[in-house]
Amino acid sequence: MLPEFSSDALAELDKIITPATIDDKQVRDLRNLLWASIDNDDSRDLDQLTVCRNDAGDAVRFLLQ
Repeated sequence: MLPEFSSDALAELDKIITPATIDDKQVRDLRNLLWASIDNDDSRDLDQLTVCRNDAGDAVRFLLQ
């Protein structure tokens, strides 16, 4: 992943003037999870994410989004 955003990405970000609003119980906020992308290095969108978290005991759960 690139540590800096491109000027095109920053220009697109500047167009956002209000937070997104979705009133749907199927939408979950997962921003608190640590993730890694399995997309190609040249991918322009990160839509294949992998999350790993500790579960009860020594179990580890992998979540693919």
